[in-house]
Amino acid sequence: MYTRAGAIILNHNLTKCLMVFQKSSLYWGIPKGSKLDNNENEFVCMMREVKEEVGLNFNYIKYELLGKVDIHNDTCIFVMRIFLNPLPICCPPLEDNKDNHEIEKIEWVSLKEAYTRNINSITKRSFIELQKNIHLLRKDSNTFSRVNRFHRTT
Repeated sequence: MYTRAGAIILNHNLTKCLMVFQKSSLYWGIPKGSKLDNNENEFVCMMREVKEEVGLNFNYIKYELLGKVDIHNDTCIFVMRIFLNPLPICCPPLEDNKDNHEIEKIEWVSLKEAYTRNINSITKRSFIELQKNIHLLRKDSNTFSRVNRFHRTT
């Protein structure tokens, strides 16, 4: 049973990903949440967390689900490609007109740079799976086979 969900969000040519820096942990990571609300499934949870943390609403942008990674049997990380060019400048929405958000910075970074940042353990495990499979994603044009091949439990 998943208690957390998040996303590795990649640009259209799979060379950059969206990363967040949390004020409290001093680590870079991917947008994710620590709890599923109101019995929502993991995909809906991921969409809500991405909207809350970086302001991207998947209901209004063209995206492709490339796969998912299970971390410690309780966290589901979706690998998403967005088709926006130029890449959007992301920022978390204000809560009650106050900047009391947990995210300090949001950046699009190259995958090469992402692997070298000071990242949290969930992001690190997700990136390891992404690194193992990125060549499959770049070659394969069949979304369904990507989802099946990329699905890993670590």
